[in-house]
Amino acid sequence: KMEELPIEIVGESYYEKFEKIKHIFNECDALLLNDPASIAWLCNIRDMTAGPSLMRNVKALIKNNAECTIYDSYYKDNMVGNFVVKPIEHLDHDVIACNCVSTDKRDVSSKIARTHRNLIFQENPCLVHKMIKNRVELENIKRIHIQDSIAVMKTLRRIKRGMTERQA
Repeated sequence: KMEELPIEIVGESYYEKFEKIKHIFNECDALLLNDPASIAWLCNIRDMTAGPSLMRNVKALIKNNAECTIYDSYYKDNMVGNFVVKPIEHLDHDVIACNCVSTDKRDVSSKIARTHRNLIFQENPCLVHKMIKNRVELENIKRIHIQDSIAVMKTLRRIKRGMTERQA
């Protein structure tokens, strides 16, 4: 099941992140994202089926008005947070309906690249922004590192005590 992460964890809303990538719409009226990590970052969503992880086989079509549709071959949800979810079979039709679609050639399937003449190949605009962590993300990273360090120290202490007891 896909779920939207709370702002307390991600630090920025979809619309704040959209502002960072909207320059891509100077040349096109839509952006096709094929990279699950970019979709997860931009939309603040994760696959919660087996704990928070990235989605499998998802695509997203983002229009210049910030409308985002997620195409998924595994889930049959109609909505995830503010995002419409459609079966992946609807993607071709929706891409054709756009005048011009920007996508990253490294991530797009060969079928879409061959069949759609309205594509412009540009670098995925999310890639750079995913690397730059906001204040909330940095605070969460620091908190998790501290928790992990404490867990490692407790484990090492248990191991040391176990060895000491065996040696005695």
